[in-house]
Order: sequence, then C-alpha cells, then structure tokens
Amino acid sequence: MSENRTSLRLIRAPRFGPYIVGNFASNIGNWFQNVAAGIVVFQLTGSNTLVGTVSVLQFLATLLLSPYSGALADRFSRRKLLILAQCISATGAVGLAIWVGLEGVSGLPGVWPVLAATGVIGLGYAVGISAMNALVPALV
Repeated sequence: MSENRTSLRLIRAPRFGPYIVGNFASNIGNWFQNVAAGIVVFQLTGSNTLVGTVSVLQFLATLLLSPYSGALADRFSRRKLLILAQCISATGAVGLAIWVGLEGVSGLPGVWPVLAATGVIGLGYAVGISAMNALVPALV
C-alpha cells in the first residue's frame, strides 16, 4: 500500500510529474506513428518486408547513435537536447502528416516519404534518448 502512495506522490512531484507524463505522451505518439506508418506502407505495397523496414528505420538510429548521443548528453544541456530531439521528431511527423493530409495516401509517390519521415523521427529519438535517461535522477 505504501508503494502506491509513493508512486502517486512521485507523479505529482512538480519537477518529475510533468516530465514523466510528457514522456509517456511522446512515446504513445511514437507507437501510433509506427503502427500507422506500417499500415500505410502495407496499403501501398502489400509487402511485409517493407512494413518491417518501418520499424527498423525508427530504431536503427538509436542503435547506431546512442554512444554519440550519450556524449552529447554529458557535454550539453540535457533540456536543450530534449527540445532539439522533439523538434527533429516533430518535423518528420508533421511533414508526413501535412503531405498525407493534402494529397491522401494514394497521392504519395511511393513508400519513400513514409520511410524518410520514420527515419527522421528515429533520428530525433536517438538524439534525445540519452539525455532523457540522464535527466531522470536529477528530477527525482
């Protein structure tokens, strides 16, 4: 019972609560984007391999860039890195959303815009993941 109270107090904490709620919302957005991108790619091509490529592109940057991202988080403001990371990811997501909103899925010239947007979103996540993890102890 006391663990539940401690967890709720932590979420209500003025520094940690907004961070964890915002992080949760951002992750939900990434999951929805990944699922939607996979559906769009499958509608356009019918290829299971290209659907898998969507997920690979989203997480490949994290795999390759995490050591460099960690070095950035140690040298620069973690808050600014998180803002930069969110801006990079938002650029990919909003760019694709506007394109699909204006042209529709059938107006896309193939799957490359979806794959490119997913890669940009993954790049943003890779830039921010180390700063995100390093920031938690300072907030708790």
